[in-house]
Amino acid sequence: MHRIAVFGMDLLAVGLLVFGLYFPRHRRRNLIVAYLGVNVGVLAVAGSLSSSAVGAGLGPGLLGVLSPRSPRAPGPAPVRDRAGGPGPSGPPAPGW
Repeated sequence: MHRIAVFGMDLLAVGLLVFGLYFPRHRRRNLIVAYLGVNVGVLAVAGSLSSSAVGAGLGPGLLGVLSPRSPRAPGPAPVRDRAGGPGPSGPPAPGW
């Protein structure tokens, strides 16, 4: 199958999913651009990797670089007991 036909079918499918299922149900316009943009970006990267000889090694590297990272807190969350004070390790901290 020609590459343009595959790209067209993908865009048609994501269009049906976004505008046929997601938008009528949730009505969030701000995520429509995000869903379409991520799909087109992934499609472009997959298309470029499938036509090159370095696709097998570059694909996992791009996955590691482009994968979403979870935000990390500056430290562990404080432990509280059921009474609202700190954990069993000492007196209540200021401001609790």
